[in-house]
Amino acid sequence: MQLDYLSIQIGQTPPEIEGDAPFKCILVVNGKAQEAWRGTISQWLVSAGCLYLMVWGEDAEVWHDGVDQAHLKEFDFGDVPDDRFVMTTWHDNESLEDVMFFAKFAAMHPTIELSRLLVLDVGHTGRSDMFAELLASA
Repeated sequence: MQLDYLSIQIGQTPPEIEGDAPFKCILVVNGKAQEAWRGTISQWLVSAGCLYLMVWGEDAEVWHDGVDQAHLKEFDFGDVPDDRFVMTTWHDNESLEDVMFFAKFAAMHPTIELSRLLVLDVGHTGRSDMFAELLASA
């Protein structure tokens, strides 16, 4: 599985996500984000091709719901094609090791094989080596 790492600070304008789409994403949140910014990030992830989102950290369930909402909004709250369906889970009572294991072995999209994993690290920087080690040891 290809692992990509991107860090962003709360309130920061999201950069372009480079690499192949579709992908799965672990959203690691450290800090309280305003609803409008959560909505911006949620829409940005869905538009960039995230088809499986796992949220860990502060307000994980709220982030999960925001991505679900952005996904439904993208299709005007109507039918979603199977190959564009976004799976979402939150993992607020699990370790990062457990989430990485889940991402590697259990996070499967029902119709699309996802071989790329993006870790979006909100509120932290420079932890790409840590996540690479977590993936390798999963």
